[in-house]
Amino acid sequence: MKWWYRVVRKRPVDASSLAFQRMRDDFEKRLEMWAGLPVQGPSRSEHVFVLVLPWLRSAVPFYSLEVALRLRQLGFKVTLVWDDINLFGNAPRTDCSQIEATLHRVSHTFELIRVRDFPKERWIPSADHDGIAESLLYENAIWLKRGECTVDEFQLAYPKARDNVVQHLARVSGILKEHTCDWMLIPGGIFAASSIWVAGTRDAGIEFTTFDSGLASTILCHRGVAAQKDDLPQSFQRTWNPSSPAVDFGIAFGKAELERRRLGSGRAFVFQISSPSEAGR
Repeated sequence: MKWWYRVVRKRPVDASSLAFQRMRDDFEKRLEMWAGLPVQGPSRSEHVFVLVLPWLRSAVPFYSLEVALRLRQLGFKVTLVWDDINLFGNAPRTDCSQIEATLHRVSHTFELIRVRDFPKERWIPSADHDGIAESLLYENAIWLKRGECTVDEFQLAYPKARDNVVQHLARVSGILKEHTCDWMLIPGGIFAASSIWVAGTRDAGIEFTTFDSGLASTILCHRGVAAQKDDLPQSFQRTWNPSSPAVDFGIAFGKAELERRRLGSGRAFVFQISSPSEAGR
């Protein structure tokens, strides 16, 4: 057996790690493009925090940086908030080191808050944090384990998760009291630390927007979780006019879209696929 074959067998290639590395390489090519554009000072009064998080080896942290670059180009004052705290396996060190390397390339042009470096004596604990932590962990356990029946497995796998979340809530509360902004851009809103920043901004009275994205679409939600579309009922109530001729069109379009998703033929979203006979029931 050749020596290189033995090495490969002992150290199998991690496909997701290679894919993440390619995402980082692609984004750093984007940075070269941005470097060729003029950087102007803030021309708007709004100060925006953009949260950067490791996210299951996806492009989410690089997308956050891309949005930060665009917001700055539009004249906003932008501060990056880098949160690599590992609450329950959400921030693998290898992934964080790659994101750190990319952040290093842009940190000289942005103000950067490193969450890990915020001193413990300035954290702000609260009696409410225990209840918030229980709720956030329950939602994450269901999402990660794909069902309520395995929440206990999550708790056994991450016995320190509750304490980690309670401490992080206090840390985030301290940061948002000491560092102010007009609004904050947060990925997701439920997974891992994103849920803590949603809770923290709500408690601090800071406006926030969350985003959720895939290969074909991006969903935004102001003052709510993007995937839950908390802002849609309010928008619907403000615009609903039962006498409008657009109502029949909207209902027909919605039914057709629902059918496409049920049959698995939707371009951006697919529900649990059912057969045509089942879909007609």
